[in-house]
Amino acid sequence: MRIRSVLSFIATIGITAAAAGGATSVTVNATTQGIVDEFGRNNAAFGSALGNMLCGRLNTFFIRNFAVFTLGPEARPNGRRIVAATFAPFISVNAVQLVEPTGTYVLRDVQPAFVPLLVAETTPFSGRLDIYNDFVNGVIYAERTVTPADAPAAVPATLNVPLTPAFVNAANALLDSGGGPIALGGSMVIPPTPGVHALFAFSSYNPPLGGRARLILTLTAPCPADLNADTIVDDADFVLFASAYDALLCP
Repeated sequence: MRIRSVLSFIATIGITAAAAGGATSVTVNATTQGIVDEFGRNNAAFGSALGNMLCGRLNTFFIRNFAVFTLGPEARPNGRRIVAATFAPFISVNAVQLVEPTGTYVLRDVQPAFVPLLVAETTPFSGRLDIYNDFVNGVIYAERTVTPADAPAAVPATLNVPLTPAFVNAANALLDSGGGPIALGGSMVIPPTPGVHALFAFSSYNPPLGGRARLILTLTAPCPADLNADTIVDDADFVLFASAYDALLCP
């Protein structure tokens, strides 16, 4: 009799949450953001302002960019799950200077071993071609076509880049394990025309021009009965509820 009433209670909670709740979003600001050029230099070594996210071809050499976000419990509150994500960096007025009609901005995962070096942005490093090359070798997190029409008429403005399910899965897995930093490495795919100037430039941390890139996470509706936050109300949740019930523990 007790088990039947408990099961009925959990089912009722789940239905109510589904009816009353709705998807929501959480915005996380970048911990750090910057560049790595083809000589393996970061902003501090290249002489670029901290937070500047140049990407593409600058005259005769190439630059790639990155953003690191630190995800903690506040990124996924109340047992919710991330179901979609958008990378939204601020861009400056001269953000897109493509001679070619289009380019493709690609975001990939970054090896965890490189993240501490990227986060320590005031410490210059050079010759790190392993990091530069890693930005085009990881799992693809986004691909977005860029045209001169993406250049904003005024600042601040953002370039919204929808992220793939691969990123969503990686972010959920990171939070399932307790949270931490997750990094995106960006590169521009443009025709290899010698001498053609093509530049995809984000602003620095300077608020009047933009600021820190944002990660916009879309979350599932809350479900109080989903005690283990796996998006399913089943026996695993009942086991957690029953043990807490026997111990007279409200949490």
